[in-house]
Amino acid sequence: GMSRCKRWLYDSGLHVPLIIRFPEQFQDVAPAAPGAIVDRLVGFVDFGPTVLSLAGVPIPEVMQGRAFLGPQAAAPRQYVYAGRDRMDERYDCSRAVRDARYKYIRNLMPHLSRGQFQEYMYHMPSMQAWARLAKEGRLEGPPSLFMQDKKPVEELYDLENDPYEINNLATDPAHVETLARMRTALAAWMRETRDLGLLPESEMHIRAKDRSFYELARDPDNYPLADLMTITGITGGAPPAPDALVAGLSHSDAAVRHWALIGLRQQPAEIQDWLDAVRKCLGDPSPAVRIAAADLLYQHGQGDAIHVLFRELKNSDEWVRLQAANIADLMGPAARPALETFRRLLDDDNQYVVRVARHAVNVLEETDAPSS
Repeated sequence: GMSRCKRWLYDSGLHVPLIIRFPEQFQDVAPAAPGAIVDRLVGFVDFGPTVLSLAGVPIPEVMQGRAFLGPQAAAPRQYVYAGRDRMDERYDCSRAVRDARYKYIRNLMPHLSRGQFQEYMYHMPSMQAWARLAKEGRLEGPPSLFMQDKKPVEELYDLENDPYEINNLATDPAHVETLARMRTALAAWMRETRDLGLLPESEMHIRAKDRSFYELARDPDNYPLADLMTITGITGGAPPAPDALVAGLSHSDAAVRHWALIGLRQQPAEIQDWLDAVRKCLGDPSPAVRIAAADLLYQHGQGDAIHVLFRELKNSDEWVRLQAANIADLMGPAARPALETFRRLLDDDNQYVVRVARHAVNVLEETDAPSS
């Protein structure tokens, strides 16, 4: 099934067999004899440039991949990269880099469980059993990790000794140099590709207008990637200190303000002296910021902020509705005042909004049932 495989940044999701047959007339471009195993790292983005190289067509500069066969073949890669963003109806944001031996994963939304309910994934009988055992408190050891409420900010695995990526070495002092090297490689790739994943999805649509997302990513006025990498703490492996995050709440760019709130979401509950600054964000011009602020305040016991979130369930922008629905759904029974709104969203034009609404309605109607 798909549980922890497809769509995840573990090798069970990223590592696929690559078998290439070279007919006799192409033996001269084969990297090894028939039947041999070549252990070179290849990413899917390398297929296009490789076909062009074999066909004798110049590889355009805009292509991110590297040819691994033919006259334009590049030097072997040291790293391959991957990302996880929204998957169907659920939001998440993780990035990964792998070399010949190690895998590094940076979770930018560690407050979200890996086991978030996802309608398609939860059709799998294995996933249903896994979730049921988690709910009953019957999981321990490796199977319990996926269902934890949170994710580690960083994951580092030695694939040679731990191919299933169970033993997280990110906090192991013996691997501090590998961790730093992989962090640096990941940050360099995000800069080089102008990784657009640090823009909330609703902001992507608001800012792109009639341009492609490719053009938007390369417009520094509308996509301040350097500032976003600073506020998320990509290079340091963790969000910056609370005072820097609070300063980020008054940044001129809404995406930076949004990530400042998500960084504060990861701070321990006893640090509450910044809640006034967060409360000001409830009136932010960006819906993504208003939603993140309402979520953060709710997590700190400020229940009145929840109504700002519920209002965004009726926003005219489908991606705003989806973000709001996701966060309201995660609140469980506390979202009961939004039950009627969720029922109306069962007819939403965006099928992902419908899926979240369906889950929310099921949960809220279950908890609404009078006890006998």
